[in-house]
Amino acid sequence: PRGGTRRGPSVRVSTSPRTAWFAGTAIALAAAAVHWAARPGDLLHGLSDEALLVPLAQRHGDPVAFAGDAWLDLAAAVFSLVYSWLLGAVLGVIDDPGAALRALALPFHVVFLAGSFRVIGRASGVVAAWSGAVVLASLPAVIAFCGPEPVPLRTGAALPRDLVFALLPWIWLAT
Repeated sequence: PRGGTRRGPSVRVSTSPRTAWFAGTAIALAAAAVHWAARPGDLLHGLSDEALLVPLAQRHGDPVAFAGDAWLDLAAAVFSLVYSWLLGAVLGVIDDPGAALRALALPFHVVFLAGSFRVIGRASGVVAAWSGAVVLASLPAVIAFCGPEPVPLRTGAALPRDLVFALLPWIWLAT
């Protein structure tokens, strides 16, 4: 056309909620699989939060377990009681603490990545949303591979703070 450029047919790719949940699930599953294959037993170490949360959760399932443990009693005053019940319920089904933490972490990561996908998609489009979600899924893993420091939303870790971080994109979308 005169005075302008010719544009081809536009292709609109959706950043709908359904696409966001699909993207979050697919990317979280891929990140979990890579982490599990690369570091199968690297979840419970030293005085990590996980090393304290698992016995607290086990104690909710069996009150006699860890009875009289002064250190655990002190930790119980700090950590979330609701989270201990949640992890205890997962441990009731999945007997391996590492596998239970990985199973509990997956929904947290899906919620975070789906929300991030929606935020990025609204701001920059679907290609940026996919790219951003992949980067966000990879970043905690890269940091975690560098050392044992606590990293929010680290693949395979399911801590109470991870649920708070997972909800942040949705809180932003609601405002």
